[in-house]
Amino acid sequence: MNKNNTLILLKFASLFSYSQSVIEELLRSNENITISIMKENSTGNKEYSIKNISDKKSLIAKNKTTSKEEVLISENNKIKIIFGQERDDLWEYPARLIRESLNYLAFIERKDKGTFFENQKKYTPNFTKIIASIKILNLIFIKTKIYSNILTFIHLFIPTSRKIKSFILKNKCSKIVVVGGNWPSSEKRFCSEIDYIKAANTLNVKSVIQVVSWDNLTARGLYHYKPNIILVWNKQHAYEANKIHNIKRKNIQISGSPFMDKWFSLSSKIDTSEIFKKKLGLDANKPLITYLGSAKNITSTESIIVENLSEELKKLGIQIIVRPHPSNYMQFKSIEKRVKIIPNNGNLPDTTESKKLMIETISNSIATIGINTTAMLDSLILGSPAFAIVKPEFEKHQLSTYHFKQIIQYDLLNVVKSESEFIKILRNKSINYKKFEEKRNKFLKEFCRPNGVDKSAGSISAEIILK
Repeated sequence: MNKNNTLILLKFASLFSYSQSVIEELLRSNENITISIMKENSTGNKEYSIKNISDKKSLIAKNKTTSKEEVLISENNKIKIIFGQERDDLWEYPARLIRESLNYLAFIERKDKGTFFENQKKYTPNFTKIIASIKILNLIFIKTKIYSNILTFIHLFIPTSRKIKSFILKNKCSKIVVVGGNWPSSEKRFCSEIDYIKAANTLNVKSVIQVVSWDNLTARGLYHYKPNIILVWNKQHAYEANKIHNIKRKNIQISGSPFMDKWFSLSSKIDTSEIFKKKLGLDANKPLITYLGSAKNITSTESIIVENLSEELKKLGIQIIVRPHPSNYMQFKSIEKRVKIIPNNGNLPDTTESKKLMIETISNSIATIGINTTAMLDSLILGSPAFAIVKPEFEKHQLSTYHFKQIIQYDLLNVVKSESEFIKILRNKSINYKKFEEKRNKFLKEFCRPNGVDKSAGSISAEIILK
């Protein structure tokens, strides 16, 4: 095998930006990269696909409204772009049943009854949900862990996928980096990424799992096979990898957040507040608030909140725009004639243009507000105070979710109980920006870049992978 050939495995083409800084650092270290994409996909207003350009395969992000295409990365003498190999043998069905049952039981074990537990129910076999719902069976089999231990034991006998083993050998992979690896499997689509870890272990190929997002360790399933190394963002992630996923501490490395690296190198071409507002048809002289939309599994009723905020903000001479979540932009269509929705159909900030837009939007806002979304972290990093509206009806989607409670503990995310409380803060001009900056610096050091604010998570991750 080629000693310098790293396979980067992406479940979706849109996940490239989550590992982009890692890939760029590996290339600087003279590493050969094979980017393996399991599925082309769409998110928000973008389509992600592999396309031949000048006889070279390229990963493309296409704007569905304008048809404009941007090349995210192209093949060259050090980069190869291919489609991944799914597991599709007779073991696929029992593997799905066992893994989704274990994922479900893990939520129960840690007493996480939030929105992500509800989402997991969709993938969990009925027989497991029945056992958990009947009190006597729950006491005998679930609370004693007899059921989970039996499932784990049976899972040990599922053999390595022959096709995935052949795929690794054919592509001469010396190292495998799985980006994610714990998404659920549905009846229509089996998620094979974790099977690459099993195959790598069988072939004695070094393997790495890269944690994708702030909630990945608690909001999705378990890692059903253990890699040589799991790259986590921070100490909290390290704790979760050990306690929830049973990964030994010696196999856990803290790298920081590669996905957040893009916010630490702001472009000098970012428009000023005046130019930015005029470009969007906003009043250049009025302060701006950005509402950060949440994913569909959090809520689909945010347009009501935005309308309430918009009316009250007008009285204060403040304007508002909405930055919708890529998977949940349709909920704002009813108000787009009254409130600016930017970008109109939601977008991941992964192209030059979309990154610039998000940086300008947040950095030119006096504050941001939302319910529960990763964009709140982006806001904190980019230096704009973020507010979360915490209401009883959102309990399942906020304080009942493990990762949201953890971020609250940093005392950096401002919690308000209603739109009116947020309006009152703005009316009284009581946002303490100096205190916010002090807490923000602590957050950057502990949460995003524990190895030093000046050192990218991508470079740390690449060093660990190369070793």
